[in-house]
Amino acid sequence: MARLAVVVTVLILSLGQAIPARSDAIDDCFGGGDPTVALAGCTRIIDFGQLAGEEIVEAYVFRASALRVLGQYDRALADLDHAARLAPDYPEGYDERGRVLFQLGQYRQAVAAFDEAVRLGLDGADIRTLRGYSLSEIGALERAIIDFDEAVRLGGASSGVFLFRADAHVALGRHELAIDDYNRVLRSDPNDARALAGRGNALFQRGDLAQAIDDFSASLLRQPGQARVHNHRGVAYGRSGQIELALADFDEAIRLAPNNPKYLADRALLFILLDDYDSALRDLDEAIRLDPQASQAYANRAIAFVQLGQLDRAREDRRRAIATIGTAGTDRISPELAAALRILDRVLGDDPAKD
Repeated sequence: MARLAVVVTVLILSLGQAIPARSDAIDDCFGGGDPTVALAGCTRIIDFGQLAGEEIVEAYVFRASALRVLGQYDRALADLDHAARLAPDYPEGYDERGRVLFQLGQYRQAVAAFDEAVRLGLDGADIRTLRGYSLSEIGALERAIIDFDEAVRLGGASSGVFLFRADAHVALGRHELAIDDYNRVLRSDPNDARALAGRGNALFQRGDLAQAIDDFSASLLRQPGQARVHNHRGVAYGRSGQIELALADFDEAIRLAPNNPKYLADRALLFILLDDYDSALRDLDEAIRLDPQASQAYANRAIAFVQLGQLDRAREDRRRAIATIGTAGTDRISPELAAALRILDRVLGDDPAKD
């Protein structure tokens, strides 16, 4: 009898320890706190089979979320694959998959995952913003703007939404709409370097070079070391005839980001303007070495070859420029590339499809 009492006592104590342990694991997993704590809690739930049905699916998705925050994307996707096998129509799993793919820069796949989440009934400002940005990155700008508009309607009126929408408007040549969105951000924070640089780009594309240079300079004053803004200001200086200032900005952009082929291609155009073809070709060869799919670099090098009278080489580079359009994950042609191709068409005069 005494032995039976000991066994019962041990059993009761064991149950008393197991219940709080289960509760702690659930709190850690689903509590939305430290991702390391969430990872450990979700792992305890999954490994010890403490939940079943939709709850275990949630544990896999929450663990994937913690893994994403910790930068362990492959493990996160493995958990989401498992969740999808258990519950193929669980929308939060597709939402989380979209977020992981977004972090990986796999924007087409991210859009597909977000599409499925929305189809299954999950919607909100966050998912619209992330899908909108992903759509922008693959060149689907009209769809992106629809998502940004919906994000604002759903209460996602953060500066990021307005900045992303403004960038899409700039890419579509809707400069006034873009400037309105940048101004909205700047009314909330006049020192927002990102909004100043974006508005500068819109003003530049509208042809307001002096105002664009002022905005680029204000952005760099508030956040020094922005290679992209130095490059933008260099282009604006070049267009306004301030060659030395343009060259200084291009040099600084390349110093800050030596492996960016666009900055090299832009500086090369200035060298072509200065009849310094050796320097231009050196920059363009390096840009193409860094990115063999750099359409702009091929187009600019074709212009250099035209100036040198090497028309066969110019035609070959024009063919390469056209062939590589869309290989960077977007089918959108930049205004700079479109302008270069128009120049080449006028000078070379033949249909590249027949070459």
